[in-house]
Amino acid sequence: MTTWLAGAVNDRDDVGLSATPGTQHRTLSPLLLIGVVALLGAGVVWLFAVPLGPEVCALILPAPRNCFTSDRIQAAIAPTIVLFLVAVGLTVAAARLPRARRRIVIVGSVALITIAGLSYLHVAWIPALV
Repeated sequence: MTTWLAGAVNDRDDVGLSATPGTQHRTLSPLLLIGVVALLGAGVVWLFAVPLGPEVCALILPAPRNCFTSDRIQAAIAPTIVLFLVAVGLTVAAARLPRARRRIVIVGSVALITIAGLSYLHVAWIPALV
């Protein structure tokens, strides 16, 4: 019975499921957190700012750019790309620098939340300077 159990453990080693107990969990959790924060940020932009936009549009002709969904879609592309590039950079940094992983995840999550908030404002109320 012990030989069978040892064989089962060795089968798992071949697949790569057991390196050091808890190592995979410690690496996966921060990367998962960065991914979730990035997806939530993109969701805020694409599910709220693009379809809804500002609450009220001015009754002037021509109407402001942020009153048109097509203009908000165009305005959402660049902030979404920036959001995901920052998330990828944070993921690579967290994977390569295990000693600084906790700081990278904390500062990176705050940065991603800030970028998502600024992206929402940029998309819902398109600045006149752009």
